[in-house]
Amino acid sequence: MSPRRLIVLIKGLPVTARVNASSRERWGPDEYLLANAVDLLSLIRIEAMKIAGVKQTPEFHPVTRPGDVIEDPAEKAAADARAEAMLPGIAPPKRRRGR
Repeated sequence: MSPRRLIVLIKGLPVTARVNASSRERWGPDEYLLANAVDLLSLIRIEAMKIAGVKQTPEFHPVTRPGDVIEDPAEKAAADARAEAMLPGIAPPKRRRGR
């Protein structure tokens, strides 16, 4: 097998494959599509509430994607709380020090 063919095969493996474990990018196209769907449904819900006459609608917060940097600790805690509310019982991933 040629080196080029091996590289093509390795790059074609899914994001969850063990060979990609060291990669910082943990999301594949499916996860991004799902996050976009969740964002769109949240926007539709907020707009429907506005149309229905609800005076205090929630503020829109998009799903945090890999690579998004949240500097403010309060904002990070709020994002973690929103993620916990969407997926109860699943803890956010532990952050490694020095990265």
